[in-house]
Amino acid sequence: MKRYIQLIALVLIVAACNSNGTSLGEIQWNHRLSKSIFEQAKSEDKLILLTLEANWCHWCHVMEDSTYSNGEVQELVNENFISVKVDQDANPELAARYRKYGWPATIVLNAEGEDLMKKAGYMSPSKYAEELQKVLRGTPSVKRSMAKNQLRPEEIMKERLKNNFTKYLDDQNGGFKSSMRYLEEESMEYVLHFDNSNIHRNWFQKSIEAAYALCDQEWGGVYQYSARRDWNHPHYEKLLHIQARYMRLFLNDYAFNGNEESLRKAEEIRAYCERFLKQSNGLYGNAQDADLKKGEKASAYFELSDEERIKRGIPAIDTNTYTNSNADFARSLLKFYSITNNQEDLKRYQTILGHLLQRKTAKGLYSHAYNPKEIDALRDNLAMAQLFTEHMKRFPKDRKIAAEMEGLATMLVKYFRLPNGTFQGFSGELGLVPKANVEENVPLARFFNWYAAFSGKEKYKKHATSVANYLRKVDAEKPFFHEPEISMLFAELSEEAGSHVSVKEEKSHPLLVQAYIFAPYFSNFQLLEDSNDATKLEQFSGIETSSLFICTSSYCSSPLRDEEAVKNFYK
Repeated sequence: MKRYIQLIALVLIVAACNSNGTSLGEIQWNHRLSKSIFEQAKSEDKLILLTLEANWCHWCHVMEDSTYSNGEVQELVNENFISVKVDQDANPELAARYRKYGWPATIVLNAEGEDLMKKAGYMSPSKYAEELQKVLRGTPSVKRSMAKNQLRPEEIMKERLKNNFTKYLDDQNGGFKSSMRYLEEESMEYVLHFDNSNIHRNWFQKSIEAAYALCDQEWGGVYQYSARRDWNHPHYEKLLHIQARYMRLFLNDYAFNGNEESLRKAEEIRAYCERFLKQSNGLYGNAQDADLKKGEKASAYFELSDEERIKRGIPAIDTNTYTNSNADFARSLLKFYSITNNQEDLKRYQTILGHLLQRKTAKGLYSHAYNPKEIDALRDNLAMAQLFTEHMKRFPKDRKIAAEMEGLATMLVKYFRLPNGTFQGFSGELGLVPKANVEENVPLARFFNWYAAFSGKEKYKKHATSVANYLRKVDAEKPFFHEPEISMLFAELSEEAGSHVSVKEEKSHPLLVQAYIFAPYFSNFQLLEDSNDATKLEQFSGIETSSLFICTSSYCSSPLRDEEAVKNFYK
């Protein structure tokens, strides 16, 4: 009898498993979104359930353990959807499209690649099932585009952008009036270079000092953000691109305001990345998990000393060395080198740059990792364009990188431009309806505008203007959450790039380096001895002392002959 019961139990276990050894009740996830998924959805008359997660994300772990393991949820999904779950870090073309919805992100699409539902964050099993049932009943939750056919007057839009930006600032506590506390680089850039009023300047300083609370006091590094509308409830994941952002923010505060504490914080971030994220090839891993044990809050762990943490183990490291985040980190190392003249930072920078250049594909684009995919992401190639921009400002004689940048600018237009003049987030057959992402299009437009000034190729300014015109069609009441960068784009399109001309400087060009540290983004840098501009050669022919001139087509500053004079010019 006992043997018979054991046999029955074995039969039941086998019956509950498929040929791959997976429980039939488990959600049958696909792990790649592709054109074939949409073809399958069409042939089976089903919707597509897309889940974007991150391997460092606490609430992704919780949803995995509770919601996706729920039997009723599993039955609902398997019967009615073609389900796809992917790592958003490994798929920047999807991350960029759905980033504002947070992780985990739950999206439902039809077979034509149109979004029917987009939800952010953790959902309990009952809430998850309720939202999916709404879609199955034909109740859409996606608001349609609010774009208009008429161009909104530019001055009206500029005023709206400025008012929106000021409205969202938290003057008392730093950061923004939102449930999450963090710093956003373009807002700080806007205050430093475009609107340095007393109100904004005070907000800048309060925000920088408030952000110290996001720094891990034991290991260094910066947590992604704090919840509950204050700076004291951090989400403990540490992402490489977040480390890069705060390094630049703190370094800028040190350079402009002389804040030694900000320099120390930047150095601690760099030390954290060296210790925990750096890989054997000199590139840097993507992130460190928020949880020591997936799905369990790690607040108590991060209160421990280094020694006690190490005894308990360390949260998992994502060792993937993605192009977008490494290019971003390289820019921070270049900033570090320029400000502190630390040769080790230059070596680190050169190592990253060398590896990333090897990721150039036959199409002239840069792949997300060493093994190219069929889909190319705008995010990776935008990050490379931004890296090349900073490189050419800092090393204006580097013809190799100038050639790389020229080729990349051409390919960005060829593979990502849409008929309306904006740029989609991916190149290749993905199955999604192509559309522009403001978060990517604004910095890309700024790059094109800068590159037009750098190269003298006016067509790239036309591409930047096309993006700006698209933005002017957006409904006046719709907040962008990118107000500062859009404002800077409009300002840069209407003005001439400042040209920094180095005359008779020593080999290291200290005045030009100082200008690189303090000059706004829309600036070019030239060595007179390397120039073929006959007008400038004649204009400065009588200068015998090391000097820096800041010029437009109709004006040049007085000669700046020491580093303090360059700094004061901008301050």
